[in-house]
Formats: sequence, C-alpha cells, structure tokens
Amino acid sequence: MARFIIITAAFFILTNSLFAIDQSKHQNLRQLITSREYSKAIVELEGFKASSNEEFKLNNYDYLLGRLHERLSNFSLAAANYHSVASRNSILRDRAQWHLSELSRFSGNAFLERIYLQELRFRTPQSLYVTAASNRMARSFLENSNFQLAINELRFLQRSRLEGTAVDRLARTNLSLLAEGLIGTGDIVAAREVLFQIMDESPNKEQPDDLALMAIGNLDRLDLGPDGSDVPKLSAEEHLKRANIYQFNRAFDKARLHYETIVNEDTAGQFAATAGYQIGRGFSQQNSFADAVKWYERVLEQFPETEVARDALLQLGSAYARLRKYKESTGRYQMFIDRFPADERLDRAYLNMIDISRDLGEENEAIRRAQKTQEVFRGKTAEAQALFAEARINLAREEWTAAEEGLRRLATMSDLGGTRVPGGTDPTEIRFLLGLVQEKTQRFGDAIQTYLSIPDGRASFYGWKATERLSEMARTETTRQAVQDKATSIRQDGTPATRKNALHNLIRLTADDAVRERLLNELKDVYSELPEYSIPLKKTEWKFGRENVIDKPRQAKGSNIHIDSADELAFLGLFDEAAVELEAGGKVTDPALLAVSMAPETALIGRSGLPNRSTNSRRIIRSNCCQKTLPNYFIRRRSSMNCS
Repeated sequence: MARFIIITAAFFILTNSLFAIDQSKHQNLRQLITSREYSKAIVELEGFKASSNEEFKLNNYDYLLGRLHERLSNFSLAAANYHSVASRNSILRDRAQWHLSELSRFSGNAFLERIYLQELRFRTPQSLYVTAASNRMARSFLENSNFQLAINELRFLQRSRLEGTAVDRLARTNLSLLAEGLIGTGDIVAAREVLFQIMDESPNKEQPDDLALMAIGNLDRLDLGPDGSDVPKLSAEEHLKRANIYQFNRAFDKARLHYETIVNEDTAGQFAATAGYQIGRGFSQQNSFADAVKWYERVLEQFPETEVARDALLQLGSAYARLRKYKESTGRYQMFIDRFPADERLDRAYLNMIDISRDLGEENEAIRRAQKTQEVFRGKTAEAQALFAEARINLAREEWTAAEEGLRRLATMSDLGGTRVPGGTDPTEIRFLLGLVQEKTQRFGDAIQTYLSIPDGRASFYGWKATERLSEMARTETTRQAVQDKATSIRQDGTPATRKNALHNLIRLTADDAVRERLLNELKDVYSELPEYSIPLKKTEWKFGRENVIDKPRQAKGSNIHIDSADELAFLGLFDEAAVELEAGGKVTDPALLAVSMAPETALIGRSGLPNRSTNSRRIIRSNCCQKTLPNYFIRRRSSMNCS
C-alpha cells in the first residue's frame, strides 16, 4: 500500500512538472511575442490551455490569445477568447468587452455591439473605455436612425465635460452629431443653436475647420431647402460669415452663392466690395483667371477707394500674368506702385515685374528691374530677393563672373529672406551656387572647398546637393585628380573631434563603395570615443509587470485598477496597452519606475514595438531623430507671382 502511495505521488509530481505552466514556458512565450511569431505563440497558448485550463484563465492568457488571433484576423477565435475573459471577474474584463463590441460592429451586428458597450459601462464604471463606450453608443444609435437615444447619449457626454476645460475636437464632433440627431427628430430650433455653437467654438475663427464647414452646410440646408436652389433671407454679415467658411475650405461654388447675394443686395456697398474681391479670389484659386480678372476689375471700377481695392489691384497683376497678358500685368503692378507707395506689399509688385520680364525673354530688362528694386529697397529683405533674382538670371545665361559677384554680395547680407518669403534664399544655397560657379569656371580646388564647407545631414538639403557634386567630381576624369589631391591633404590625426570632421570630408570625397565602407567603420570607432555621443548604460534594467505565473487568484495591489491592469498587461507582453493604463493610473510610486529617465508609460510604449507612439507620446521626450526637410531647388524659380 505504501509503495502504491509513493508511486501515485511520484506520478502526480511528474504530471505537474509536465503540464504546469511554469516560468520558463512563460518566458518562451514572451520571446515569441517579442519576435512577432504570433502563430507559434498561439500554439504555445493552446498548449497552456490544454494542460492547465484554470491556470490559463488565472493568468489571463485567454485575453492574450484573443489579441493574437485578432492580429492574425482570426476574428471568431478572438471573440471566443474574449468571451471567456468577459464572463468572469477578470481585471481585463472591460478590455475584452470593448474588443467584443468592436468585432460585433465590424460584423454588422449593431444591437450586439450596444449590449457589450452597455455591459462594459455597468460592470466596470472606472474603466478607461467608459467614455469611449458612450461615444460609440451615440454613434451606433445615430447610424441606425435612433435619433432620440443618440441625443440622450450625446447630451450626457456634453454634461459630463469638466468645467473650464478647453473644447477639444471630440467635443465639437459630438456637437455636430447632436445637431444631426436633432434634425432627425425635427427639432430645428435646437439644431440651429447647436450648429451656431460649433462655429463659435472653432479654435481659430480666421481658419474655420471642417466641423465649421459641416455646421454651415447644415444651416444652409435648413435655410435653403433640400435642393439648395434658393438663397435664404439673411443679413449681409451672415452671408459673408457663411461664404468665408466655404471659401476657406475651398467650397468655392457654395461660397459664391452667398457672395453674389451680397453683391446684388448690398446697395450701400459696405460688404459688396469684399464679396466681389472674394469671388475673384475664388476663381483664381480654381485657376479660372479670366473670370477672376472680371471681378477684380469690377471691384476697382466700383469701389476704387476701399481697402480691398489694393488687394484686387495686386491680384489683377498676378491674374493677367497667368493669362500671359504681360503688358496688362505690368500695367496693374505699376498702378499699384503709383497709387500705394507706402503699402507693406509694395515689394511684391516690383519683384513680380522682374519675373514677367524674364518670362517674356527680356532678360536685360529683368536685370534692369532687379537693380531698380535693389535701389528702392536698400537694406531690406526685398533687396536680397531682387539681387538673388539677378544672380539666377546670370546663372541661367552662364555669365559666371556677374553671377559670382552677385552671390558674393548676397553672402554679406544679414537678411536673405529664407523660406519665409517667396524668392528668398539662405547662406547654404548661396554657398552651393558659388561652388557651382567655381566648378563651371574650372577652379576645382576652390569648388571642392566650398562644397565641403556646407555641412551634410538629413536637415541640410544643400549639404546633400554638395555631396552629390563632390561624388560626381570624384567620378569625372577632368576633376578626379583635384578631388584626390584634396583627400590627400586632409589629416586624420589629432583629437577625436578633428578625426571625425576629417573622416566626414573623406567620405564625401570618395565614389568607391569599398573605401566608403572602410571610412564609415573608422567613423563609428571615432564616435564611440566622443563623450557627447556616449549613452551611459544603466546598471540594472527597470522592470514592470508581475513576473511569475500564478496558480491561485491574484490579490490586487491597491485600489487603483489602472495600475493593476497595467501590471497584468505588461506580464502578458502587451506593453502598448499597459502604457495607457499606467498613464491613467496617475501617481507612480514604484521606485524602479521613478528611476527611469523618461516617462514610464513612454518607456512601455517603446518596448511594445511602436516607437512612433513613443516619440509622439503626450509627454515629450528627447529624441535623436531629425526631421527631414523637403525643400525645392530651382535655379530659375519664381520670386512670387502668387499673392493669394
């Protein structure tokens, strides 16, 4: 008998060792998830479930299994596992119910979706998903024409907004849905109030967004009737307000409906001049310049003394130029110069006439106008713009001496305009063009030195262009020797900083891939010696989330369900979801987390394989990433011609 008991006990121990979910199996599972081998991870989880279903549920592996099935588009299997989580008192019940609601919606079962959402709100009122569930409920009711129920949900969301908080886009979106619901019930008066509220709460009144456009469209439909053929009886101010919203959002035809009403009915002319000008501007933006000219000329004829007449006159010059009526264009610009000599946009008229002369092929006249503009605007940005226009003409004509003289003068100016003005430039572009002139005049050593003086990198367009020229010179027979001589003269000894700069230049001077690879490896070694590029490693890696597999119900750490949820999600390797819960949990008290050099939730997102969310998280962290710039390069680019 004793022998039988011993054998039975041994068998029991052996069975547990074979089928229990131990720590090594869990770590293997985590490794599969980290390497995104989801199919293999699913096989492991199914094995866990078969060997010990109770432990499988205690550790919420069914939630993880549901997430993996969903990632692989196995939606029915995902739903079955979410059901398992939602049917018990799991810390992740709310998340399972949310995923079930989503799967129901995608399958077209709106009624079942609302059941899951309602259950989520009732059973887990502290969940992060409660507000999202209410928002989704409202939309579901609206999509199924249950207008009154949608209104009730949206009114509740409106009341639950914290007093004093800024109006966010979601709140304004909900207002637009509320207006839609009110229209659906026939409560037009209340709907109009909400639509006006949407416009009043626009973040920038000068730049009305698509929600303001939607609001004004609904108001027009209420006032104009379903066909929109008649213009409502509104004040001129209201017509102008609606038209401006349409115009800013490029709904030009609808804008003209209101503008033309003002022109026809505003006999006093207080708003007619603005409306006429805006009609012309709308045609310009649609590239209908012939129609635009008619309206600009009408404004000049009927309202010559108004402020908007200046705008119309300047736009006329541009519109005539687009129609290739250069004589009329030049005449309007000259009229602008004569009538408004103190206007802040006077430089646009001068600079645009340079472009017109160049487009006509009258390059000598263009240079004369450029020199005249430099005299008028001496010491101002427009002087540099005009001088740069002259230099570009000389470059196109291959008059290298005159071009170099202009470029060297530009290099001494403090304000070159940059990208903030049409036809502006910057020191790197000037240096690049100067190197191009030196190259064309066969001063190869000077050209190489000039190109090397422009730093290369992701933030430097002309540095990249300079490197391209250097690489081309290294491959060309007539310039190869000059490049080799320069490379030989570069010293690679000295401090790490000096060696770094030397290696950068040598890499730019070679067209040999093997040599480039060797130099890059040397550069890596040099960077490792520079303290500013050394990142101190932490002695101990911080950890979050429980590490051990449990075999009995888990005790919550405290009253904060978000921290408990984050702990559980991190255990499952779902770091992106854990990060959101951790942030919602508020105060973090774990010393290991407080020691992290960045926000703990940001670090969790970084571990989730979603670095874009990490670097763009709500808490800004320092990053080594550089933003790419995408400038345009045209030797003969225009100074302006577009005054819109």
